[in-house]
Amino acid sequence: MLDGDMTSHHGMNQLSLSSPSEWQFYAKGNANAIYRYEGDEEQLRGKVLRLRLHKPSVNYASTEEIFAFARDKCEVHFPNNCIRSELVNLDVGFISRLGKDGFRLLTSEKFGILMDDILDGDYSTHELSKHCKLHVQHKCGLEAGRVASVILELKPKWLYDNCHNYCRNCSLGQQRNFDRHFCPLDLISKNTLIRGVDDLLSRVPSHIADFTSENCQFKLRSLLYNYLLEPENVFQKLKNLQRLEDDGDRICNIRRLEDISDALLFAMTMRDVGVFMKFEKLITEESDFVQLECMFRESDSTVLDDKEPYAVTISLYDFDLKLREKFEYWKKTDMTIREYYDSYNSKWPFCAKG
Repeated sequence: MLDGDMTSHHGMNQLSLSSPSEWQFYAKGNANAIYRYEGDEEQLRGKVLRLRLHKPSVNYASTEEIFAFARDKCEVHFPNNCIRSELVNLDVGFISRLGKDGFRLLTSEKFGILMDDILDGDYSTHELSKHCKLHVQHKCGLEAGRVASVILELKPKWLYDNCHNYCRNCSLGQQRNFDRHFCPLDLISKNTLIRGVDDLLSRVPSHIADFTSENCQFKLRSLLYNYLLEPENVFQKLKNLQRLEDDGDRICNIRRLEDISDALLFAMTMRDVGVFMKFEKLITEESDFVQLECMFRESDSTVLDDKEPYAVTISLYDFDLKLREKFEYWKKTDMTIREYYDSYNSKWPFCAKG
């Protein structure tokens, strides 16, 4: 439940959460855990709460710092694509009373980040690989069983003009002994888009794969391909924001902590951003004018497939502030994967070169 609104030191009304029993653990990554709201407060329905996992203090950025960094430095580049969020106060003992599944939260935190739940609704989730999930929602009523919307969730990681056999993403995947899924660089080059889309959708489970084919009622394959042809799509924007102008900012050229620039830290944030891509048919048997107007207003663009318009909505997350103290880890990783850049692996096709 909500306590009375409080005024934060930013001079804004700030919510205060007081009932941990109303929040259900949903998912976690390397640094954060996500809880879904399961209570009756209208103001909190369709929301998730993002909390910090326990970390050594040297690797810790506070929730307040992360929120301010995302708002002031990152969201300005994606004014219409950031998940709506706000900083909320947590009552004393709130975190310690939350349910946990074999992990520790940072109990000293006084704040959380309240966010819109992009997956609010009856979605079935399919994990395609470590950095890629597929979420599918089906219709009810007259069109029961037909696909209503599809959300692709992925982290494109490093996007740049590659000059080796394997890019940084695929080299790291080989070093960690992952099974190959898709190369993110294929999604930013017209010459490799078909391969990229085919690889991305190759892991869709066979029992639901019909909606990725060319002759079904929801042609995800062509919708994704058509979106990626747009010159201002989200992956092209991320590539531009990851670009470093000064060679001295490259990880391999850093010699000491003090040499790490704000430009490099920002680029490292952009290399870890998550993307939700929602595809939704605009015109159905149950559509009405108000619904269509709302979908047009909230979508980033429309994609035509066989003259049917689909709304495409892009939502970004994980604008996490990177700390200079991670420099040694970055450099060690950079050195470890170098041997893979110009190697040969029969299970991994060569990456696109820019």
